[in-house]
Amino acid sequence: MGREVLKIFDRYFLLDRIAQGGMAEIFRSRLASADGGSRFVVIKRIQAGFDENKDFLKMFRSEIKVMLGFNHPNIVQLYDFGEVQSQPFIAMELIDGRNLRQLIVKFTEQGQSFPIELAVSIIEHAAAGLHYAHCFKDKMTGEPMNIIHRDVSPQNIIVSYDGNVKLIDFGIAKASNSVDSTRVGIIKGKPSYLSPEQVSGRPVDRRSDLFSLGTVFWETLTGRKLFSKEGENEFAVLKLIENCQKHIQPPSKYNGAIPEELDRIVMRALTKEPERRFQTAEEMQRALKKFLNTIAPEFSASDLSFAVKNAFKSQIIEDRRWLKKLNEKAEQLLLTQRNDPALYLTAPNKDGKPQEREDPTFIQKKKVDHLDDTGSSNRLDLSVMNEAKVEVDGSIHTQSGNSLRRTRTAVARPRPVQKKSLPLGSLFVWGLSFLVVIAVTTGDSRILFDLKNRVFRYQSETAVTRDPSSTSVAKEAVVATSIVLNLVLPDGPGRTEIRVNGVTLPLENPRARVPLGKAFQITVVRDRFVSYKKEMILDPKEYAGLKEWSFQVPLEPVEFGYLTLYTTPSAQAYVIPLDNRNRPKSNETWMLNTPIENYRIPSGRYRLDLKNTVLGMEKSFSIEVKNGRKIKKDIRLNIK
Repeated sequence: MGREVLKIFDRYFLLDRIAQGGMAEIFRSRLASADGGSRFVVIKRIQAGFDENKDFLKMFRSEIKVMLGFNHPNIVQLYDFGEVQSQPFIAMELIDGRNLRQLIVKFTEQGQSFPIELAVSIIEHAAAGLHYAHCFKDKMTGEPMNIIHRDVSPQNIIVSYDGNVKLIDFGIAKASNSVDSTRVGIIKGKPSYLSPEQVSGRPVDRRSDLFSLGTVFWETLTGRKLFSKEGENEFAVLKLIENCQKHIQPPSKYNGAIPEELDRIVMRALTKEPERRFQTAEEMQRALKKFLNTIAPEFSASDLSFAVKNAFKSQIIEDRRWLKKLNEKAEQLLLTQRNDPALYLTAPNKDGKPQEREDPTFIQKKKVDHLDDTGSSNRLDLSVMNEAKVEVDGSIHTQSGNSLRRTRTAVARPRPVQKKSLPLGSLFVWGLSFLVVIAVTTGDSRILFDLKNRVFRYQSETAVTRDPSSTSVAKEAVVATSIVLNLVLPDGPGRTEIRVNGVTLPLENPRARVPLGKAFQITVVRDRFVSYKKEMILDPKEYAGLKEWSFQVPLEPVEFGYLTLYTTPSAQAYVIPLDNRNRPKSNETWMLNTPIENYRIPSGRYRLDLKNTVLGMEKSFSIEVKNGRKIKKDIRLNIK
């Protein structure tokens, strides 16, 4: 289960956040339409505040460029991409299943060896996906793109509950036409699954991916990492890979059920010299397929499906209930609150200034995407409003072949409805003229004196005592000059103080009314975090009519480590900081949903209480986070 979101983002409805890394977030989503609940997708987007990281943006855009033309059963399918309010995103196929790392942990926890036929089948399909990527050609020119994944690991191989195997995360993949090049001294990929040439800084080709796949295969068969040192010391791991010819032992040494023929296949993939390995992923795939036909000739995807479903049957039931509940909530919100601005996810741009708000009460867009067989994308914004006046403003990126180009976006704006009414000023003039005539005719000046007093009293009451929200005219005046700012802070420990223009806001609901067109200052101070100060000016033209706007404050810890946490089954993790005497600081507790990958957690000691309330399971443990260090945990929960 992920963390409930229930917000509209572009033309998608984000249901829950299922993973969060250092700079990107992964959401389970559906289309934001009344009948969009039958197809679920994954939205991967850069977190607000990190769009200035040029290296990460290159990786993100590289993933789009590499995967845009892919169409293979063993590679996750890319459906859509774009940028909303300075946040690039991609929409991908949702694979209902588990990654290979979780499968390995599951069998290990149960005291079982990973079934050989399952391991061979999974690696065979992963090799098929790699071969497709390695041989992929530019659809426009027909030239080979020479793609190298560079991050083959158990976490990036997904096995669905239907028995399908998918490669994911081509974020650091390298293509021959890529503008990204690895700088000297920079190693890309997970340390334990790098090839010797990656470690030594030598040029890499597709055979590097085969060494990494061999490392994954060895781990799957033995239930232990091939290159690992106590405490995940990365330098020591890299030294092991550099001298792999002295370190690698046949997997049968740790699993006596592995036959000699399979040993030879694994050891060939793990040869230090690329010339002695399998030269293509297809060659490795054929060797594995031949071996599988020898030991289990009738093995099929249904056998793999049964094994995965049986291993995670309780989690499947729990997750299906959760997803059904989220989808029902989404349907209700789309029917009842579609025009509520609060339902739309917002984010600032690089200057801290928000961009165009996707508010259907002012501008409604429907984006029509078409990916043709050449890999090009044509995106057109069409109005769904009646009597709309179309004008061109703004632009979006599309990809044609391997080059990015900018195309104009047609934005439909509603034409204001003209209502015929007699001006208030005219009525006042006519009434005053009538009273003057009566006063002159009757000779009674008290009528004029009384009229003067009434006019002055009316003006005074309107200016001072009248509630500006009591009439629609007054409402428009208030909205045009100010807006309610809703501050969203990341979860974390420590005393927090939030101020807007020097006024302290309550932590449980940090909201304040700020002016439009005038500067205001946001200040957030949190213990062990870098103080955040930002002066902003909101353009009245962009925010006229909005009641409120949400701003995500990007807080960064002063010192932090990286926490990766997997649980069986999934659970909510309550993070409780501990003081110098290891006593809990209960007032600083915050909650995270598992799985957690590379979460930036401030340095210090913590107790983590893992709870799955649906199944009544829980477990607690303590960790010590050191600056720049990684902590990885695979935890099996206990019944209460």
